Amino acid sequence: MNPARTLFFLFCLGLLSSSCTEGDHKNKEEPLNSRDDSTEYPFLRIIDAYGETLQLDTPPERIISMAPNITEIIYFLQAENRLIARTDYCDYPPAAQNLPSIGTLGSYNYEQIIALKPDLILMMTFDGTSKEEYDRLKSLGLHPFAISEGNIDQVLDGIDTVSRVLGIDIKRTKTDSLRRIVRSIQNRAASLSPVSTFVVIDKSPLMTTSGGFIGSVIETAGGKNIAAGDPVPYPTYSREVLMRQDPEVILIPSTSDSAIDELLKLYPEWSTLRAVRNNRVRTIHHNLISRPGPRIVEGLERVFELLH
Repeated sequence: MNPARTLFFLFCLGLLSSSCTEGDHKNKEEPLNSRDDSTEYPFLRIIDAYGETLQLDTPPERIISMAPNITEIIYFLQAENRLIARTDYCDYPPAAQNLPSIGTLGSYNYEQIIALKPDLILMMTFDGTSKEEYDRLKSLGLHPFAISEGNIDQVLDGIDTVSRVLGIDIKRTKTDSLRRIVRSIQNRAASLSPVSTFVVIDKSPLMTTSGGFIGSVIETAGGKNIAAGDPVPYPTYSREVLMRQDPEVILIPSTSDSAIDELLKLYPEWSTLRAVRNNRVRTIHHNLISRPGPRIVEGLERVFELLH
């Protein structure tokens, strides 16, 4: 697996899988991005996606982002002047790469984090390891706040939640305009026949996603994920099963169209699939559908174009 695809798989594995976090949440209060007791400063009191309560007297001025989509959200909210550090993979917008990195999932530099003296650390609900890191940050006397990814609507709710935590007027977040675009695409898709779709997460072994965040994008855009309903979040597919299901569209999250030729060379028998015969094997930039942040609407628009 090449480095870019490895990164995409690992990132999706964390962001999209909910099965690993259900056990952590089960005995806590219901985790909702926007559930709160007081979402106004001073004396903000808000419950995060792990059911933990964050209390702050004043809006945070020194923030560390522990996920690429959170970094994008902070820039979207025009609060980048408060961002003091990021992870290795927080590469968008390009200006974010000028900030110091505190490492990445599973290998954070805690000494550096403490030295930066953040008053807020924003992170995602990835999996059990992420919860362990969340708990470690709390044990160090720091203030982590977790956001869950969910479906597209929940992603936009998460942006509003971050705006509350930062003390930014929600009207400035522009999420209403994003929601209007989502509804418009949803309504247009509803008038069209669902398009059977297969998403290639990894090509060898052939792996896809049965739901999660990418599944939400496909369904909202009018696609029918052929792997939907599989109990495994990232099932592997045999050549025979895919041939029997014969998808109308095959989507490859990639930054290069050469990924199409590589895939078809690896699976020459796919020449008989509807997607291949009709030239509907397409690529989409992986960050547009793997990062639950503001650019998800751009990703949704692109998937709609590719499906219809």
